[in-house]
Amino acid sequence: MTDDTDARAHRRIARALADTVAGSSSEASPHPYIRRHLAGHAAAGDVLDDAHLAPAFLPWESGAAVRGLMGLPVTDSPHTRALAAWAGVEPFVGDADHRSRASSLHLALFSSGRDSRHATQAVPGSLVRPLWSEWELPANVVARTAATVRGLARVPIPGGRRLLAAGDAEGTVRLWDPVTGAAVGGPMTGHGDGVDALVALTPPGGPVLLASAGRDHTVRVWDPMTGAAVWELTGHEDWVNALTVLPAPDGFPLLASGDGEGTIRVWDPATGAEEAVIWSAHAAQVRALTAVKTERGRTLLVSAGHDGAVCLWDLSKDAPVRELRGGDARINVLAAFTGADGRALVAAGDGEGVLRLWDLDRSDVPRVLGAHEGNDSQEGHEAHTGQITTLSGFESADGRLLLAVGDATGAIRVWDLTTATARHTRSGHQGAVTALAVLTGSRNRQLLATAGDDRTLRLWDPAAFVDAPGPHTRHRDRTQTLVTVTSTEGRPTAVLADRDGIVEVRDARSGAVTSRWGDRVRVPVTAATAVAFGRRLLLVAASADRRVRFTVATTGQETTVPLALVGEPGTTVTASAAFAAADGSPRCALAVNDGTVHVCDPLGGTAYQYPSGHLAAVTDMTVFPGRGRRPRLVTAGRDGLVLVRDALTGSDTGNRMTGHKGAVNDVAVFRDDRARTFLATAGSDGTVRLWDASTGAEEGVITSHGGEVSGVVAFTSAQQRPLLATAGDDCVLRVWDPGTGECVLSVVCGAPVQIAGVPSGPRPALLLSGPAGYLCFEIDTESL
Repeated sequence: MTDDTDARAHRRIARALADTVAGSSSEASPHPYIRRHLAGHAAAGDVLDDAHLAPAFLPWESGAAVRGLMGLPVTDSPHTRALAAWAGVEPFVGDADHRSRASSLHLALFSSGRDSRHATQAVPGSLVRPLWSEWELPANVVARTAATVRGLARVPIPGGRRLLAAGDAEGTVRLWDPVTGAAVGGPMTGHGDGVDALVALTPPGGPVLLASAGRDHTVRVWDPMTGAAVWELTGHEDWVNALTVLPAPDGFPLLASGDGEGTIRVWDPATGAEEAVIWSAHAAQVRALTAVKTERGRTLLVSAGHDGAVCLWDLSKDAPVRELRGGDARINVLAAFTGADGRALVAAGDGEGVLRLWDLDRSDVPRVLGAHEGNDSQEGHEAHTGQITTLSGFESADGRLLLAVGDATGAIRVWDLTTATARHTRSGHQGAVTALAVLTGSRNRQLLATAGDDRTLRLWDPAAFVDAPGPHTRHRDRTQTLVTVTSTEGRPTAVLADRDGIVEVRDARSGAVTSRWGDRVRVPVTAATAVAFGRRLLLVAASADRRVRFTVATTGQETTVPLALVGEPGTTVTASAAFAAADGSPRCALAVNDGTVHVCDPLGGTAYQYPSGHLAAVTDMTVFPGRGRRPRLVTAGRDGLVLVRDALTGSDTGNRMTGHKGAVNDVAVFRDDRARTFLATAGSDGTVRLWDASTGAEEGVITSHGGEVSGVVAFTSAQQRPLLATAGDDCVLRVWDPGTGECVLSVVCGAPVQIAGVPSGPRPALLLSGPAGYLCFEIDTESL
């Protein structure tokens, strides 16, 4: 059968299966074969589009390969809009039930619309109603991993394909197919601690080998095709941080490894024998290794460490043949190139965000690229504002030498070494970029693979880095936005204050901006809250300059002079909560990281303080009416404590709640059907804990996010049943019935979020804020 005949057959199958789905009830699950294979038939028939995989079908799809079949990173078109939206949902949705999958697709489709303020077609089974969106789901996620990946390597396999090897913080090495996004084979386990580096070795005429460096002081060599361990190389007495491959005269490559004591060892991976040891190669830990071929044809080992030195080694000598320096900062990563003219180039990235480039055949003085200037808003985007964490060099399709750089802020840049300029920045990872590799994807596209602290593997098209800003750049300044939702004059109002000091006031249910101010101040906001007083909405915002500003939220007009907090440099407000005094006048509690709580009068600009009772910074606070309607202040801290005290006087009520193993990130108050007051706390230990607010007794524990829980908010269903919404580092929002501990709905966000409830509506609504933007939607609680 010819390729064209084969494609026509798949098209006919895809059409027949799609017609079968269209003729069935949207509430009934399609046949398992259709759920698993319709996408594959459509792709093989070149009809992978919304006409064959309709939005009503996608939540039933179980092959989990739509994003791979479309080709990562995914780009949509008028014919694949629903598919592209599902590709953004797919890596995060896991084994969620149908209504959760339908709700996630509904929000993704709405957010991908050209004008998402207007309703789009509902997805059958969805329990959400989008209100407005400025949200962007990532379109390039290969997979979410169980732990942070610290090492990546491309692994060539028979047939010309390349797989992606990933080693993680738990000591596991896995292979991924970058075309389909699927895991290949089983995990390679054996390290007793995290894997920090990976390299693939291609012996002449032999099978490909994979080497991993571990914090268990070992280097392990694997057969990646079978997952079998080949060698365990021992001798290091500290973490092994770096690996590289050294070409050998006989054609069989050697393996070099560097450790935390500054030692470099060289191994023969064919025999497992140690070939050489360079003791005290660096005065501090060795962080990076690479190899470079000089203009004279000599191969040198290049090492860099936290002593700030870059050393070049000839293994036949005991001392480095050259030592290069460009500064005193710790060097984290290295990359080496041989130019078209045979010149040897070495790049090094350090802990201050500086990238240096040496031309080894010309000078020991480096060229400095992207010197850290403390501000990423410079024209050209050439300054790295965080330490450089990973490098990878490659040659573009048009023959240019390029250098891909990842840093601790999550930014990725591609540098053109011919012109020494940076192409446009992408900021996709939430947290540091931890590893980077260059590989070939579908349709032989050259791609960058990255891993990050957000536990995602992502693919990027380096050619697109010269384009206008794409996904994940528009909302970067909102990564730590602070959201307060309150109601004034019967209208729900959202006050959004970001780290740039810009404050937006919006209609919470339409998203319309009613006012925007703060452009002139440009002081980062660290905590904020709002309170309705009369017909005015007052905003209390604490800034990085240790001042508290009291303003009318809609105009930015200050009601009184800013209040200066007394404290040492570094003192900052970490949490805030608004409440009313006995006479109904507004008050605001501000937690300061020096162990105090300040109670402020936003009308008079006065304040007093009392001890917080915590041993570490307070992360969140809220207020509820206690006995006699006296306001009770709940504080949650990094010390794992939850405390309740009199909000006005600071007197301890005796409720000291312990149970979280780590920081408590957020706290919410709710009442059950018997009008009893409860607290819900979200912890870094992956739990949501329920407490009786009057006694401090623990009433229940919820675990499901599979990682840190960053936020919790309480709201009430249409039937007046209490519900909780939680957000975690799995980038999924979950809705819970606290009475049963059951997760009744999960919605993919695709990025970390903060949650706020939206009052005054026919249905409960949630407002999400985070690095992906803003998203507001109602929940059909009657169907939960």
